[in-house]
Amino acid sequence: LHPNASLLSQKLANLFPSSSRGDDDSLTKVFFVNSGSEANDLALRLARAHNKKQQNNLHVQKDKQPKQCIITIDHAYHGHTLATLDVSPYKHHQGTEITECPAYVKRVPYPDMYRGVHSNCKDEIEATEQYSAYVE
Repeated sequence: LHPNASLLSQKLANLFPSSSRGDDDSLTKVFFVNSGSEANDLALRLARAHNKKQQNNLHVQKDKQPKQCIITIDHAYHGHTLATLDVSPYKHHQGTEITECPAYVKRVPYPDMYRGVHSNCKDEIEATEQYSAYVE
């Protein structure tokens, strides 16, 4: 690792002390990536690894494990890696590389009070209830 990157990673890790996260583990890893696509790909891989670790720790039977899903906003763009294309619904409509949304990806409408599918709501509270119903 380049000395400057090593120094920067230590400084970044120190910005997030364990007390602010509510656990005893301090931040020990910092990842540097080259693009937003790589950052999103890494975030998906870390989430999957964490999920797998949690399920292994629970010792739950395979058929009793909670269903995993990724919630994404319709027409969103997350990058051009294979993992991020799965969670980028704008590609599902084009019929290019990926023709349909994978089963583990749940698309929800963009929560827009003015031009969205629930723009006819009387106030923000009603709109929030309508949009949050998509992720329940």
